[in-house]
Amino acid sequence: MLTVAQSNTDLGAGVALMVVGMVVVFGALVLIGLIVMGVRRVLDRPVHTPTPQASPRDPMPAGISPERIAVIAAAATAAVGKPVRVHRVVMLGEQGGSAWARGGRRTIMGSHRPFRPGPR
Repeated sequence: MLTVAQSNTDLGAGVALMVVGMVVVFGALVLIGLIVMGVRRVLDRPVHTPTPQASPRDPMPAGISPERIAVIAAAATAAVGKPVRVHRVVMLGEQGGSAWARGGRRTIMGSHRPFRPGPR
């Protein structure tokens, strides 16, 4: 037959086992979180690649003709419906970045309406 003293001992052992188990699990979760944060910091470091810097008088990078800038400004003016000024042109590589970057740009550009249709 189970006595009161034995049930208290078993209950105390069960509670102690539960507390130790929870401490171990949460300690492991904290350790995994710290490892993930460390890996993220290592992988998110910017890669320094030399890019041609434009002078303050010439805000466009080398290799972009004034005609091409005029075409970009005209296309932006037609899309927005009011005059725009081109401040900066960033040329993408031949592939335009990774597939994820291209998909993200496509989603962002497709989600905005540059003007609201209305009576003209």
